[in-house]
Amino acid sequence: MKFKKQITLFILITLTLKGFSQNASEIFAEGKEYNYQVVFILDNGDTLTNEKMIILGKEEKWKYQAKQSVLEYKYFPDTVKLKEYIDPRTAYQARRIKNLKKKKRKKSWANYAWIETTETTGKSTDNNVLFIHPPRDNQYAYHYMNAYPEIDFNKLIVGGEWIVKTSIMRGIPNNEEFVGTTINTFKVTEQLTTKLNEKILDDCWRIEIISIHSIKGETSAEYIFSESHGFLKMNHVFYDGVRINYVLVDININDN
Repeated sequence: MKFKKQITLFILITLTLKGFSQNASEIFAEGKEYNYQVVFILDNGDTLTNEKMIILGKEEKWKYQAKQSVLEYKYFPDTVKLKEYIDPRTAYQARRIKNLKKKKRKKSWANYAWIETTETTGKSTDNNVLFIHPPRDNQYAYHYMNAYPEIDFNKLIVGGEWIVKTSIMRGIPNNEEFVGTTINTFKVTEQLTTKLNEKILDDCWRIEIISIHSIKGETSAEYIFSESHGFLKMNHVFYDGVRINYVLVDININDN
């Protein structure tokens, strides 16, 4: 009798973990197009940009980390307002100013323009954890400083918590202002029900994140995360008062 109970318990645990893993792998899966509206707000409260962004997952391996698969960001940049953007990294800002002064010749301008329209990076769904590299081109370079979006499905309970350490290295050109380490604490604070295009989602969680950078100090974020639909909202407040807020508009399914 005791043996049968142990077998039953093992099956329940296995099915539960399998369910977590399936949920993690379904988010940003190939064939799904996640459409977001993203607002970049300056430290004085003025909105600099309000842009569309599309996130696409792919099954192919990411060339820089074989254990991760490809995640692609498609930007729809506000090229006029972005001329007012000041990159917090001195070397990048200097290059940006130099590039903006170049003559817009048909052949040369594409080589010198600093505004990107696509970015390819990686994602992972190993061990019931969903992890993605955030967008980091254009004004979204600020995302080097916050916790990279990560969900531990096994800890999606009120009070659930996990801590991740991230190292930020130098880039080309020099990325010295951001170099350092961040200690990122994720905490699940609430289970809630919300809507996406009139569809009621009762599998949502509020997750609060504090990131402490070794030099810059504190950056914070708040996610509203659905186990079935992914990141519904992501609100970030950076060390210098800049804010970047994401709202999921819809998810399109590509059957091709």
